[in-house]
Amino acid sequence: MLSDFYVSPRLETIFFLFVLFAILKDLHLGRRAGAVFWRAFQRLSHGGNASGVLADVEAKVEVKRGEESRKRFHQGYLFLSVIITQVVSSTESWKGYKTAITVVNLSLLVYLAYFNVWWRNTLLGFLDWWSQRPERD
Repeated sequence: MLSDFYVSPRLETIFFLFVLFAILKDLHLGRRAGAVFWRAFQRLSHGGNASGVLADVEAKVEVKRGEESRKRFHQGYLFLSVIITQVVSSTESWKGYKTAITVVNLSLLVYLAYFNVWWRNTLLGFLDWWSQRPERD
């Protein structure tokens, strides 16, 4: 029941579903920001004042990562890329397709890491939580 034949396809399915979930979360966040801009546009087009709506958006849109944040982010990305590569290379169920699956998985991870706002914020939040955990003997 725990052979490569059963586990590997399920792990790939979970990874692909997670990427799909991250894409949907990112689109939802973008749609919310787009909705705020749309409301501001409607107010302006009807002769109203949209400064309150746009001032709120400016504070949320302009985010610059610090050096420590970028370092933690790259550490998390490298850690996950090693795990994904090792899992695919150690299985026998993908014999003949390991390179293609590894390239697809790492491409999806690059998308998550560099282009998906929701995942970047989630990863940095987790890494921050992890770094503040007390050490146990």
